[in-house]
Amino acid sequence: HRIPIFIRAYYESESLHSEMFLRDASEGGAFLISYWGDTPQTRAKITFVDDLERPLQVDVEVVRRTDWGIIRGGEQPGRLPGIGVRFLQSSATEALLQWLAHQEDELRDKPLILIVDDDQAHLEILSMTLKHYGFAVITLRSPFGVTNAIALAEPALVLLDFMMPALDGSSLCKLLKAADRTRD
Repeated sequence: HRIPIFIRAYYESESLHSEMFLRDASEGGAFLISYWGDTPQTRAKITFVDDLERPLQVDVEVVRRTDWGIIRGGEQPGRLPGIGVRFLQSSATEALLQWLAHQEDELRDKPLILIVDDDQAHLEILSMTLKHYGFAVITLRSPFGVTNAIALAEPALVLLDFMMPALDGSSLCKLLKAADRTRD
């Protein structure tokens, strides 16, 4: 099951509390986008949260840590760090796929906007305002990974904060304009 938008996944284990994004769900497990993760056999809880802040919680076990994710349509895999997890409840796959189908139905006709800003308050204000006006929204708090996010989610518009640590909005815009996958 391919995810047309990024679904927030709040990952909690004994050693790590992290916000990740669900990219792929398959029978018995899922792939989560993250720049960090636990080692295989770590048990954790993941709470998936949709665009309307409705949660779905599942128990998981990490099965792999990888630097390679999946990009659609037979293209070469792009560098996409993350972790693969196995659901511990047999009913979790069916529950997640039903939950995702509902998200797809609700968001299918909404234009998607990606917001990149290191300021959480700005993200929340922009996100709430755009959702109020009928847009689907993805938010990222770091400029790193934006190229992959754009290639995977195909947003109609990208809003960049100008002042961010390490890579400012102007530099990030130049990188996006220089890359074939994100030029348009």
